[in-house]
Amino acid sequence: MDTKHLMAVALALTTAVVACSAQSDEGDGADGEDVGATEGKWDAESVDNEHASTHLWIVNRGIDLLAKHPELPVAKSAVAFMNEPNCRTNWQQGLIDADFKAVYNNGRHDLAMGANDAQVALSGATWESHFFDVDTGKNYKGATSPTALTEAELHIKRSMEDGAGRLASGNAKACYELGLALHYYTDMTQPMHATNFTATMHPAKLHSNLEGYAMEIQARYPLEEWSGAPMGELHDYILKTARDSKELWVPGVKAVVGAYAKRQWEHGVMCRVLDANPLRFIARQHIDYRVCWEGDPDVDAAIGTTLTSAQDHTAKFIYLVVAKAVGAGDPSREGPP
Repeated sequence: MDTKHLMAVALALTTAVVACSAQSDEGDGADGEDVGATEGKWDAESVDNEHASTHLWIVNRGIDLLAKHPELPVAKSAVAFMNEPNCRTNWQQGLIDADFKAVYNNGRHDLAMGANDAQVALSGATWESHFFDVDTGKNYKGATSPTALTEAELHIKRSMEDGAGRLASGNAKACYELGLALHYYTDMTQPMHATNFTATMHPAKLHSNLEGYAMEIQARYPLEEWSGAPMGELHDYILKTARDSKELWVPGVKAVVGAYAKRQWEHGVMCRVLDANPLRFIARQHIDYRVCWEGDPDVDAAIGTTLTSAQDHTAKFIYLVVAKAVGAGDPSREGPP
């Protein structure tokens, strides 16, 4: 597939929106028909078990990367701060609440972990504030606020509103706000969030299916070393993260499209053409099936690249936040203690 064609497919995937309902993925439907997919995100189904939360897995791996550099005062402080039991309990709670509390997922009432599509639909949750396209400055609904950027920065500000030292000291409220900020930030490390591609877009449920699968294979991809202490301001670094993440979108599209093309028939499922013209209704894949790409080496590699990038960026984000909290000045000039 040539680059021009691939970009057209990626554009089609990010703009072909269908409505949301409570149906299962056992059926198929035309564009615009209700398909029953929820707005996905890095999967998170546990407060303290990283094997059931990609958000937590990424943050923990970021802390592990910082722990390899005790010669850097900010990194050393960050590890101690993030692992302090009371602070960890609170930031982990914020990390999960961002997905399930209505005030953070843009719904009408809170969700329970493991909620099904019908329960999500009844809650009114949209997770629109969990998306941010750095090139437009908007979420998938076309609004400049709330976005993953505005929410990450809002909760960082709130974590330090009683003084940066409150966060550095492990204050419960400050740590909880940091957990919320970490959730929105790690959403931006997910290329589908950085391109405003939701679980209701063609093919429906691809977003949710990819994120569920990523959680299943994440343990294969721990990053051994970060790319170095970050430089510059926190705001600029968040924008860089969103931009770096968005650049991983097209390679991921290429991998999934290729997997569909290779399999065609799998476990009784017809793997249709992802990039077919919308007028070719019979040929076009409207609802995603994991069996059409699950285990494909190119798909696994694309997910692995995304996960390793997320770990590196998250370690640096924590570093910059803690540098600000402890008043370390310019962290790029930090030397050994």
